[in-house]
Amino acid sequence: MTLNRKAPATAVAAVAALAAVAAPHAHASQDAAAASGTLLVMSTNSADFGHLYTMRPDGTGKKLLHAGRTSSAEVSPDGKSVAFAKGAGGNTDIYVMPMAGGTVRRLTSSGGSAPTWSPDGKRIAYGSPGASPTTDTSDIWTVNAFGTPAPKRLTNVAATLPGSGCDNGRFLSEPDYSPDGKTMVVTDWCDMSPAGNAKFRTLFVNPSTGALGRMIRSMWSASFSPSGGHLIGVAQPGNDPVKSSVIVRYTTAGAYMNTLTPHQAGNPRSTPEWSPDGSKVAFASQPAKLWSYTVNVNGTGMTAVGLDIRVLDWA
Repeated sequence: MTLNRKAPATAVAAVAALAAVAAPHAHASQDAAAASGTLLVMSTNSADFGHLYTMRPDGTGKKLLHAGRTSSAEVSPDGKSVAFAKGAGGNTDIYVMPMAGGTVRRLTSSGGSAPTWSPDGKRIAYGSPGASPTTDTSDIWTVNAFGTPAPKRLTNVAATLPGSGCDNGRFLSEPDYSPDGKTMVVTDWCDMSPAGNAKFRTLFVNPSTGALGRMIRSMWSASFSPSGGHLIGVAQPGNDPVKSSVIVRYTTAGAYMNTLTPHQAGNPRSTPEWSPDGSKVAFASQPAKLWSYTVNVNGTGMTAVGLDIRVLDWA
């Protein structure tokens, strides 16, 4: 992420790396169109990097939705709009546009990544260091989906930073609402000494008050299943930071259920996305070039979607 004001290199690098490696999860749209299994994807090809497309899970029917340097996106609960983070003029901010195409509206001007819709479609939550020129933190903010009033800061990790062990900063991003809207999970990235010794975990947040709740220390990039009973996310096998990441499933109470993808050295898995019915998960895999796949929640039936694309949501 880049900001419209200068910020410490640690904060900018941390949030930018999180957006690139563990880009947003999202609620799948629950409308009838979502049942068809259309995917919202971002190109990672150098020729059209960051452009948004829709396509079928078998890789066919690819259609351009928005040409721009996007980094994350999510379809609204009613399936009619898409919120996305887009870099323009040296800044990355949150925008909204119709899924059918049309006018693009800018919602933020102080940085933003990994937007997610509230279940009622009225608000969008996202991660941002805000406009502070000295921040070593990234918080969760919310903004009205229609752009007014101004964005509101939901969390305040600066107040909890002392004694947290986060010597080089603490960064919250990748918010995801539960289907009933009563809770939220976010990726909590704590950068510890020596610099770059990051710890990733899933943190529960009260979306009404911003109060920080319990933590799942072995998973990040988490999102709720359509039923609300499970979480998918990213983890390292055996919590070994040397091993390449895999996609895992937990209960919302924090109990491990299963690993959906096999561990392969040098081939990290990332950005898991639930299908609308909760039976499948789309994810990215990157040995030399980025591939996207779908897999059943029990870990069977892994199928390639395509090369040089990152699945951002089921649209």
